[in-house]
Amino acid sequence: MAVFVFLIMPASGHVNPTLPIVKELLKKGHRVVYYGTDEFKSKIAKTGAEYKKYNLTGFVFDRYGILQNLFEFSVFLCKTAFRISSMHLAEIAGQNPDCVVYDSLWAAGKIIARKLGVSYICSVPILVCDDKAVKSNFTPSFIIRQFTKNIHHISRMLLYMILSFIRTRILLNPFDVFLNKAPLNIVYTSRFFQPAAEALGTSFHFVGPSITERSEDDDFPLERLEGNKVVYISFGTIINDRPEFYRHCMNLFKQSSLTVVISIGNRIKAEDLCPVPSNVIIKSHVPQLKVLKKTAVFITHAGMNSIQEALFFGVPMVMLPQTPEQTATARRVAELGAGIILRRGTHPAEIRRAVEIIMQDKSYKEHTHAISKTLRNAGGYKRAVNEMLKLIESKGLRRE
Repeated sequence: MAVFVFLIMPASGHVNPTLPIVKELLKKGHRVVYYGTDEFKSKIAKTGAEYKKYNLTGFVFDRYGILQNLFEFSVFLCKTAFRISSMHLAEIAGQNPDCVVYDSLWAAGKIIARKLGVSYICSVPILVCDDKAVKSNFTPSFIIRQFTKNIHHISRMLLYMILSFIRTRILLNPFDVFLNKAPLNIVYTSRFFQPAAEALGTSFHFVGPSITERSEDDDFPLERLEGNKVVYISFGTIINDRPEFYRHCMNLFKQSSLTVVISIGNRIKAEDLCPVPSNVIIKSHVPQLKVLKKTAVFITHAGMNSIQEALFFGVPMVMLPQTPEQTATARRVAELGAGIILRRGTHPAEIRRAVEIIMQDKSYKEHTHAISKTLRNAGGYKRAVNEMLKLIESKGLRRE
């Protein structure tokens, strides 16, 4: 039996792809310790893993602003890495782990694994950005312009990197902030969907989305979707605090023959959006996989996890990306002919027009189905587990 410690960023798009992997590892007789926040405690516990709470008091994970400024976001990631490696290193050492599985944005996982001298695996819930592509952007004009404007953020980022080094004697590479590569990197898309996949090397394994039946307690009226053309609207768990956007969507489609499902999260109350048209279903939580199976068009923020799940079920999209990472994912979808990108702040009428274009133009559905085939053939969570066990077996540990 091997002991796996999971250190994953506490956001749905990062946690959800790992949960089927955890269940499969447990099924094969291994032990899993999973660090998270109270928001995800129930989900993690349902897998059978041992839940441990991050000591991240005072950290805010849903600040829209920091996601817009990559330098400020870098500070947040470096600060988080310092906190986790400082507060949990001894505790994790006491678990006697054989392997640390960490989020690509969670440098603490790599720091702790290297400090303990154990195997480490990177869970990559976003598109992979090639090192050379990143460094090529650092032209003299870029350095002068951006470094001058963001000198405060850069100074703080370097401070936390130095503090982490003093604490652990493990030095982070500044270019690794957004992709802390490991000897094995599990990416939740297909090689076809990943741009320039051939340049990434053999350590990257593209396994597709982790699709499995989720045990979700909900009272969602799936019967209302039967026999209807469904438009599903969801903006994830981080950027979902805009009631005026949801009101616009209800007004756009209230006179249509479409059935509209809107997932509003926990930061807006459904009663605050009343009156709700008869063809609209509003819920704080939606069983996304079940709804996507019946969806004609998905209006989304273009988070990687949501994009991959929609593509898996062959659903074309209207995308309104809110962050640089989401913009990159949306561009790839549009490039492959599976959706339409709209700018943040687009007039609501353009959203309806984009939905109509996708419904009328069969090529969007055809392209989406072509991508779906690559995702379904990528191997999923079972392939991810097989690759993980190959790694630990190569270190002399038994697979099961």
